[in-house]
Amino acid sequence: MIYVYGKEHCPACRQTEMFLNRNAIQYVYKKVVDDNGNPLDDEATKLITYFKQRGYKQFPVVNITRPDGSKDEWSGFRPDKLKQTVDLVVDK
Repeated sequence: MIYVYGKEHCPACRQTEMFLNRNAIQYVYKKVVDDNGNPLDDEATKLITYFKQRGYKQFPVVNITRPDGSKDEWSGFRPDKLKQTVDLVVDK
C-alpha cells in the first residue's frame, strides 16, 4: 500500500501523483494541511508531529508497504525511490 501525504499547491506532490498515475500504481492521497499550512484535523496533527520527528521538512511524505512486506518512507519528490517501487510492484 502506498500513502502520499500532501497539501494543496504543492508541485512535488503533483509530480509524485503524476509519476504514480503514469505507472498505474494504486495509492491513497491524504491532504493533511489547509492552504495556510494548518493541520486539517487531529489525525493530521499527529501525522505532522510524526513527520517532524522523522526530520521531514517538505511534502509530500510517501509511506510504502511493499508486497514483500518491506517498508520505506521519504519526503519530497523522489523519482529514484518511486522507480524502485514501480520495479517491485509491476509484473515484468
